[in-house]
Amino acid sequence: MGAIYHSDCPHCGKNNVQFTGMGISGNKPAYGKLPKCNVFLTCNHCKNPISLIVEYHIDLPWSNHPVDDLVIPALGVLTPDYQFRTIAMFPELKAPATPYGTPDTVSKTFIEAKDNFRRGNFQASEELCKKVLKLAVKYLKSEKETLYKSIEALEKNGTITPAMADWAHIVKTDANNTHFLEANAAQQLVQELIDFTEMFLTYVFTLPAKVDAKRQNPPAG
Repeated sequence: MGAIYHSDCPHCGKNNVQFTGMGISGNKPAYGKLPKCNVFLTCNHCKNPISLIVEYHIDLPWSNHPVDDLVIPALGVLTPDYQFRTIAMFPELKAPATPYGTPDTVSKTFIEAKDNFRRGNFQASEELCKKVLKLAVKYLKSEKETLYKSIEALEKNGTITPAMADWAHIVKTDANNTHFLEANAAQQLVQELIDFTEMFLTYVFTLPAKVDAKRQNPPAG
């Protein structure tokens, strides 16, 4: 049995996936510090690699071959026998972010949309992006009978530019067909929808918030 590690994958986003060890090498020892090693593993789902820095109190095998009989603890967790712990993982897991100034309800839904996209749930991500747009126009008090009319209203009152309105309509129409498309085509369309949604949130929330912050805290002169 090779080395085993469980974590969310920073590449494919799968939750609590198992990683299988491919090799281990020693880290340069530092005076007065516990010894460390580098463990190299691949995701059992997407096959992409990660590396771990493990601090240890016991002798470990040094080789470029698969590591045997090593169950690696979760990041930051010390094993019950105090023998070793994982202190770093590369690439790091990064939580999806939203543009500065986005209201909490809108932000949480957009994070969920990005997270589903990262996991390959393109149809769910599409629906969540459209929900983000609906929540945003409701927050901006421009909610109409349809998302299309809401976007038109935002263009008419100057909240968004005509180019943004055109892009919104095109992306919305295309994204409605993702469930009929192959995975690669669906991924591309939903990526466009996410990109537009992020730009939309930046334009209607981030820019006004930054302008307001500047007005409240003008530069000393």
